[in-house]
Amino acid sequence: MRKHRTHKEEEKLINDPGESLQERISRVIEEVLSGQGPRKMSPKALLLPGKNRTIRTPETISRALVAAGGRVSYASIILGTTPKKLRQKIRESEELMKLREEIKEFRLDIAESKLDKKVLEERWPAIQFALETQGKHRDYTKRTEITGAEGNRLVFEFSDGVVEKDA
Repeated sequence: MRKHRTHKEEEKLINDPGESLQERISRVIEEVLSGQGPRKMSPKALLLPGKNRTIRTPETISRALVAAGGRVSYASIILGTTPKKLRQKIRESEELMKLREEIKEFRLDIAESKLDKKVLEERWPAIQFALETQGKHRDYTKRTEITGAEGNRLVFEFSDGVVEKDA
């Protein structure tokens, strides 16, 4: 069951000067992945301090994006706007586009490190996935063969005739 934070706890998390941007992104992403991230709730549960909620400066949008782990729909809840309007604001700012891309790359790094951990634990699905996606240059790919019914030749029917083709 989710533990709901108080507004003061949320403000403390947002304004923690001892936490670096990477630490903040990492923590928020972990919270989102575990189901503890931003959610649609009353204004007191939002992550930005009350007076800044309606101000949509690049700084507040940046803070909301970081708090939401780069997810525009979560950030829009934090800011009290629609995802469509927020996406437009992000597209208008090169700085916000870069920030969102950095957050995505950081999340990808986290996912890769989790995959590496599972590979080191010798978990077969993780090993298979890693080989098929990252080992393609060593021919670790799935081979898909397409045949006709019951393994027979493929038959293509066209309006001007029938063509048979060996698989």
